[in-house]
Amino acid sequence: MAMSIKYKFITDLNQVEIMRQIYNNNLDALSTKEKLKYKTSAEQINWWNNLDHTKVMSWLYYDENDKPIGFLLLTDRGRFNTPMFAIFKEEWGKGYGARIIQDYILQSTKPLAGSQLQSNKAICHLNKKFGWMIISSENGVDYLFRPEYYTYNDICVYHGIKNDL
Repeated sequence: MAMSIKYKFITDLNQVEIMRQIYNNNLDALSTKEKLKYKTSAEQINWWNNLDHTKVMSWLYYDENDKPIGFLLLTDRGRFNTPMFAIFKEEWGKGYGARIIQDYILQSTKPLAGSQLQSNKAICHLNKKFGWMIISSENGVDYLFRPEYYTYNDICVYHGIKNDL
């Protein structure tokens, strides 16, 4: 079971730097569409400054001792929201992933769509546990939806997948 954690909206560049460190710590676990590249502080700040903050909500997660442990981005894609989160690898296995998934499900005001690496057994397990369904797989990536929020056809359209139903 996860220790008590809390989150805060990311509002300043110190938090953006912590998010960058967590991101760089997880590059191998985050790349589902294309290989992600290491980001320097300057690149992360530039990304943050050019981000449409009306479409992306962002939180930094902390343990009970106020140590940063992870981040969550929830992006408005129009008809859907897509989550992206990462946790410092030394914090894996403590239940934080389940808590963050619960948070983005509750925070989302729209249906959810996403993807997962088939090689990331922990996230595959958690996504199944929290109701994500695989609609298509390609090159080691599963494309996902949560059926209680939107239709199968909507997600096929979002992912550019032909609906054979």
